[in-house]
Amino acid sequence: MLLYLFIILIMVILTITKLEGIDKEKKFIFGMFVLWFMATVRSIYIGNDTIAYYEIWDDISSNHNYSALIGRFERGYLWLNNIIGYFTQNFHVFLGIVNFIIYYSYYRFIKTYSNNSMLSLIIFFLLGTWGQTLNTIRLQLAVSMFLNAYYYKNHNKKIRVAICVLLAILFQRISVVYITGLFLPKKVKGKIYIFIASIGALFFIFLPQIILMVVQIVPYFSTYLNSDIYILGEVKMAVVLQLLMELMVFLCAFKIYKYKYHCKRFTKEVKENFAIQINMIFVSIMVMFLSLRFNLLDRCSYFFWDFVILLLPNMVWALSLKSNKTILKGAIIAGCVAYFAVINIFRPNWNHIYPYMTFFSDL
Repeated sequence: MLLYLFIILIMVILTITKLEGIDKEKKFIFGMFVLWFMATVRSIYIGNDTIAYYEIWDDISSNHNYSALIGRFERGYLWLNNIIGYFTQNFHVFLGIVNFIIYYSYYRFIKTYSNNSMLSLIIFFLLGTWGQTLNTIRLQLAVSMFLNAYYYKNHNKKIRVAICVLLAILFQRISVVYITGLFLPKKVKGKIYIFIASIGALFFIFLPQIILMVVQIVPYFSTYLNSDIYILGEVKMAVVLQLLMELMVFLCAFKIYKYKYHCKRFTKEVKENFAIQINMIFVSIMVMFLSLRFNLLDRCSYFFWDFVILLLPNMVWALSLKSNKTILKGAIIAGCVAYFAVINIFRPNWNHIYPYMTFFSDL
């Protein structure tokens, strides 16, 4: 835990202080590099699923035959293993390449849409996204593709959007849910939330029937229904806490948006970006609400919830008074640190990142 406390301290110092000759961009790149490096040189015992990924990699890179794995894992992920396996059999080189794809996507996402990249980086680290990049590689590859699709959509590059969406689905089947995020309106209106909430309520009521129908179409998902981990009807406290946190963020952002709507700093582009970030959080809330009935669905919220990495710093930026910004920034950092501490002290098996170990411990 001392290592994580040191990293948090350094990040906070870099966020709140100015260093002569070092601009915000350089600090942000340095921070992203450190997190990428830690994710790359980690032990195969860091991250709940890392051992499984190691076994897949070892099998494919050795004989380049993955036919027996097609039923269990997505073809895109198997192809990626196979392609990299032609150049190296080192698992950590493989991790470095995969992590570069993921971290570069987050880097561009934050750099383009956040008004405080270092604060976004702290949120990325403390609210669990960094832990997910160590734990659910396939899902994070899919999320990274949708982050790229979101970027290209805003730059009107439709072919690249289609390619990224296809790659995302090839990396993780369940990520097809994220396509809806690309069509959310760039407005904050009560009617939109009523409409989304109504759809969510219908899904909540008929979820068992919907899941059975999906399983008939895609038999792969039947493995989740037979799992001891993902249980239909079981409510987990972690989901409840996550849902409450997301609801609090949404309400605060909604209030700030309405309060600052006519501010001169709120240009049309700023309003649209702020609105889509709020809407993404609202969709994440609805997905988390559905996961109260089937806890696997909390994974479907990752792409939507990732917009909190942008929304919280942009909420700080929206407040014109420096004193208000300082208070809110301090509250956000304190809340994120408390969340990180609680999770890793009381739920160390969640992402299995504590205590951190490098690959040297595997030798």
